[in-house]
Amino acid sequence: MSRKEKKDWSLDALLSVVGFVFELVRVVVNALRRRDGTVDHLRRLLNEPTLVDKVFDLIVVKAEAALPLPPDHYSVFVPYGPIPSYAEMDKKLFDSSSELWDATKYALQSHKTCKDVDETPGNKEFWLPCLGEISSDEAIKKADTVGFRPPTFMEALAFAAAHPDLQRKFSIVILGCFVLYYQFRYVPVLSSNDGRRGLDRRWFDYGWDADYRFLFVRK
Repeated sequence: MSRKEKKDWSLDALLSVVGFVFELVRVVVNALRRRDGTVDHLRRLLNEPTLVDKVFDLIVVKAEAALPLPPDHYSVFVPYGPIPSYAEMDKKLFDSSSELWDATKYALQSHKTCKDVDETPGNKEFWLPCLGEISSDEAIKKADTVGFRPPTFMEALAFAAAHPDLQRKFSIVILGCFVLYYQFRYVPVLSSNDGRRGLDRRWFDYGWDADYRFLFVRK
């Protein structure tokens, strides 16, 4: 990475990287503690290139050996961290966004199924089914029976960034977060208009049909 690219990092990107590095160090330290290890054991990685190769050969082999995901399932890295500003979402991630997703004006709330989500940065398995004519509560219950939950706002943004063309094919409903507006719950919808990607809004109690897809995340 060039010096110019590093300078162009946003504060949110920097915080995501720092958070990932901190979490990686925490995992390594805890693994050492469980084995009564010390810093001297960790220093072996600095002094023994062969050991480093063995460690990463093991990691890479396991990743390559993973079974392919079923249809309509996707693996996406989620950085978590602070929610981007409305201006950043509206200009960099989408062609247009509903003002309901402006955190300076409206309070974004989490669905009860997303209250205790582990926000450790990493890959998440997403499921994007067509459920036909169904209510929001019915969709959440159906996903729960197969081990999935609705995504948080940050998880939805990560998915949208990783697979921008999917919302050009069909509108994608996000049920893991909402804004109360005139006493009605509104949820985000990844939508498209003439190829332009948007972050739209719909009532939580909207009557969904087969034109919509629902985004869920493996628990």
